[in-house]
Amino acid sequence: MFLQSQQRGALIANAYYRDPGALDEPCFDWITFDDVVDTHDKILQESMAFYSPESQVLVFVFLLSHTGNSMAMWRRKLDIPLAVRNQNINELTKLTMALSKRQYVITVDSLVLHLVLSILS
Repeated sequence: MFLQSQQRGALIANAYYRDPGALDEPCFDWITFDDVVDTHDKILQESMAFYSPESQVLVFVFLLSHTGNSMAMWRRKLDIPLAVRNQNINELTKLTMALSKRQYVITVDSLVLHLVLSILS
């Protein structure tokens, strides 16, 4: 997906949801850094901005509470097997070099940040 989208991204899955045709398998979607900027979630943004997409895949799994008012999220960086990297080494090198020139600005909700800082002080 990294090579297809040509953007930093991650696989994401709802731990509860299953495709009706494959009830034993979770459903994964590909989200990019640009997709998570509007969440103002620092961990999501930093995770995507600072991993090595040429050698790792980033995976998020989330689970909503029964009320829908909160959720838990787990994050893992999984190494891509060397054989897979070697098959795509030229494309990975070009894309990684192009993306290294991009600046990733982490955005957080300033109101929330202000509230957190005022609580901490």
